[in-house]
Amino acid sequence: MPTTTNPNHSLPETMRTNDRMATPSKSFGKNRNIALDIARFVAALAVIWIHACRSETLSSTSSLARFAVPFFTAAAAWSMARSFAKQQPSWFQFALKRMERLYVPFLLWSIAYILFKIGKRALLPDQDCDLPGIEMLWQGGAYHLWFIPFVIVASLALFPIADWVAGDATRPFPAALCALTVGILIGLFAPMDDGSGAFWILAIQTSPSFLWGLAFAWCSMASASTDAARPSNGTSFQLNGMLLTLLFAACLLSQPLGSRETLLENGAGCCLLLFAVAGIQSSPTSRWPLTSLAYLGQISFGIYFGHLMILKVGEAIARKLHFEVSPGLDLGLFLLTAMLSGVLAHLCAKSNWSRWMVA
Repeated sequence: MPTTTNPNHSLPETMRTNDRMATPSKSFGKNRNIALDIARFVAALAVIWIHACRSETLSSTSSLARFAVPFFTAAAAWSMARSFAKQQPSWFQFALKRMERLYVPFLLWSIAYILFKIGKRALLPDQDCDLPGIEMLWQGGAYHLWFIPFVIVASLALFPIADWVAGDATRPFPAALCALTVGILIGLFAPMDDGSGAFWILAIQTSPSFLWGLAFAWCSMASASTDAARPSNGTSFQLNGMLLTLLFAACLLSQPLGSRETLLENGAGCCLLLFAVAGIQSSPTSRWPLTSLAYLGQISFGIYFGHLMILKVGEAIARKLHFEVSPGLDLGLFLLTAMLSGVLAHLCAKSNWSRWMVA
């Protein structure tokens, strides 16, 4: 399995990295956007927070972390659209790349989760353990893996449009307006989350961010930007950064705790993406902790995939020891899961045999 060498050709392309990942000091190309990498890590932590909080006190705060999946989705669409401005593969070539770099790791991680559940059922028969059926092929062996097939399907479905837009300099801006409008309409009429985790509901709820990610990339192309749209004027960047930060906070805080608002979730994720793509480029002067945080962002694909297994082990042990669900337990499991999933992803990233599974 070849390693990823082009950040524009993978999904959690938002989560993917380049070949040089053995250590943080070797992982940065001179044109790498550290702010985008750090945003990936922040989003990965937000996903862990959503899954770790089970107490009545903290469970409602998961709504403040719902920007994570829309961020990853928008960033994937952004990368796809901008990559087409540089090269235009055929649909078949693009599909093969997606299947190789996303679906194969998805299947292997799904198998790992199924084996984990079988082991849990054997060792702890008194604890809940649901084994998936054929739906594993599009939802995965664990409930958080649905995101990968969704991005693959969305990318392949919108490939003809993105390819067509990239073929003419007059097309990006009107296409961006259409994508923004359709995304808003989907957000307004998206079905409410009924707690079932149905793939089609989750996919519809996350679709606006994919369309908006395409729209932002097309706006960038329309303004003749071939970089990550980083403002050259320092004052302009500060003003744009402040505005996007306020919009991001407004999207989060406008959403009542414990509820789901599709437009606000997707809007927050897209605000974080826009802030990140205008952010800090890597340079010889980049220092810790920026480099370390950005490195964790580069391996956030692995953190996303592996964190739930670690969290479920922690929950099973806590239940076996008769620990009551509490805010303290939530925080402890969150910190432990974040640390160990980062270690797991880092260890996998150090080997050529497993690097493609996490980065």
